[in-house]
Amino acid sequence: MALATEMKMSDNHRQSILNTMITLAKSISKNKGFKDFTRADNVAYMNHFKKDDSEDPKHRWISIYNANLVNVIKFFRWLYYPDIGPKERPRPAVVQDLTRFKRKEISGYDPSDMWNAEDNRIFLR
Repeated sequence: MALATEMKMSDNHRQSILNTMITLAKSISKNKGFKDFTRADNVAYMNHFKKDDSEDPKHRWISIYNANLVNVIKFFRWLYYPDIGPKERPRPAVVQDLTRFKRKEISGYDPSDMWNAEDNRIFLR
């Protein structure tokens, strides 16, 4: 609710943040409050998104990792500094030095993903 008062967000964005935080809480088997999380807990959670090239040759895991990372950082910034404006909040130690990855591919699409003339014809019918 605090985040909703700070910024206008869609239901999908709010749901994404909630899903990330619920999954993070469940990934730590102990009954820990979020203030008791350590950097190691957050690193372990974020590392479970990483996949080998053999599992994910197009590196799609990077997009999922980055989306969850943004949600985790945003939440912990708010948790530790609720009285500071969103843009001025520093990163707390529990999410310090967690960085986003860049995709190795220019595009996630292959030429085979494009519609051919037959697909266009069927669509336009």
